[in-house]
Amino acid sequence: MTFEKTITVYGATGSQGGPVVRSLLKNRAFKVRAITRNPDSPAAQALRTLGAEIVQADGWKKEQMVAAFLGSWGAFVNTNSDDPCLAGDGSPTEFDLGKIIIDGIIETGTVKHLVYSSFVDTSALTKGQVTVRPAEMKAKIQRYAEESGYFESVCPLYQGWYMDIFSRRDYAQALGGFPFFQDDEGFRTLRSAKWGSDADMPVPWISLEDDYGDIVHGIFLEPENWNGRVVPTVSDISTYPGVTETFASVTGQRARYVPANDWKALFGDTRQGEENRSIFEFGRFTNGKYFGDHPISTHKSAYLKARAVEAQGRDPRKEKLITLSQWFAKNHASEIRGREA
Repeated sequence: MTFEKTITVYGATGSQGGPVVRSLLKNRAFKVRAITRNPDSPAAQALRTLGAEIVQADGWKKEQMVAAFLGSWGAFVNTNSDDPCLAGDGSPTEFDLGKIIIDGIIETGTVKHLVYSSFVDTSALTKGQVTVRPAEMKAKIQRYAEESGYFESVCPLYQGWYMDIFSRRDYAQALGGFPFFQDDEGFRTLRSAKWGSDADMPVPWISLEDDYGDIVHGIFLEPENWNGRVVPTVSDISTYPGVTETFASVTGQRARYVPANDWKALFGDTRQGEENRSIFEFGRFTNGKYFGDHPISTHKSAYLKARAVEAQGRDPRKEKLITLSQWFAKNHASEIRGREA
């Protein structure tokens, strides 16, 4: 079968790019090209096994970006805000990297559609009172792509909070031990700052592995319809107490949410800590408007998921966005087995 369209993914072995590649490979109408700096990595080899074309390229080198994207019809781009090369004072910024990538894509003359992992322009929304640096950089890259006038469509994605963090033991201690470790009182405690004004503010959650790739896939099925339209990627919506209540209900383990009293000190004095703190400051300033002026809703994600599932030859009535309950059941089977033993 002849492939009709090539979609190239920048950040293909990352937490966002990997699911995008895997979802698109299930649709034989697309050929998928995966950009990586290390083509010999296990993640890159796994994508090759699935059928992706692996291309070695460095986002800081424009000529490599031109070669990597040349001949592509569509592009998905996610730049890593936590890349160590962006960390030092006087270092190049994420915008510098994004500009090189976008300039390289434009120079190909072939890429028509861009799906970009962006976020709210926090400074503009709060009139300069709160600045979340990674969000600012991504919003600036988005504007650069849009204002180039080159693309037939640019679709920005705003990511919900990752459900996937709850599958990482190395991250659990930063959350107070949840969901892997019991505290001194026998609870698996989620300890974090309040989101917005109180603990009952809704938080959007996205499962990267289960839904994110399909949402992006759905956009590429009708990119013209999503030009300039923000897509908040959301699998389910729940408060922080709701997350622990769901976990307890599914696994039978004792769990609870405890707001951090000194929430500013919670994050420490590192650059990463400052950025995390600024996110919660943004949430308090906007009273929980995580996506800014865009509502917290699963509507767009559900529609795009259904389109992708259908294009992959499966039944969208049976494969919907994953809920937190389903996610905990899928990823914490050991806790469920412990309850049943």
